[in-house]
Amino acid sequence: MFAVIPRHGSLLQSNQLREFRRLSVTGKVPLHARPGHPDGWGVVIWLDGHPTYLAREPTDASVDPMFDQVCTKIDNMKVSSQLIAHLRKASSSSISKGIAHPFVAGRWAFAHNGAVFKHDLSTKTDSRWFFGELLHRISREPITKAIRDQVKSIHDQYRYTSITFLLSDGVDLYAYRDFAKYGYYYTMYFTVLSDRIMVSQEKFFDSDWRELDNNQLLHVSDSGTDLQYLR
Repeated sequence: MFAVIPRHGSLLQSNQLREFRRLSVTGKVPLHARPGHPDGWGVVIWLDGHPTYLAREPTDASVDPMFDQVCTKIDNMKVSSQLIAHLRKASSSSISKGIAHPFVAGRWAFAHNGAVFKHDLSTKTDSRWFFGELLHRISREPITKAIRDQVKSIHDQYRYTSITFLLSDGVDLYAYRDFAKYGYYYTMYFTVLSDRIMVSQEKFFDSDWRELDNNQLLHVSDSGTDLQYLR
């Protein structure tokens, strides 16, 4: 997972997204897992306040020519919105466009890494269920409280490997790190540059990256960054 939050009216650029793409081949994986993150990808930006897919595919980003087209489109569109990108490492054999991240609903986009062992999901994935529960709480509560309450609900009721996620409405971005195992894999970093703030689960270019602790929430807004622990 990767997010860019432009600052001071700067434009999105494709260079970091192209570098991020390499993680579909070289990205860290859980112990004994097959290498790479080849099981789908997606890129979302915000247009007129609405999350918009530039592409969302059930393919390996490292060889999909659509990824190059998305990078070219970013440079040509000259937009200054946030961007969220995701390279999927499937936790099951299911691979399809409909379960490639990020997910969008209303003004929100969401990407998750990990598995929540909830067994009555019907046609939903655990990540779609997680996103839906968050949105339901956000409709009734302040956002940080909604996130805190949903995290607590999962802690209290379910086993999970990780509920690490990115959530954004194009204005405020929330990045949360929470793992029950494989802490070397379920990481989250951010770096503050002069013209943008970048958040990624893995460091993929040279910068002054700061790592989130377990159970730590990062909030990125126009005023900068804020960190807090949720338990």
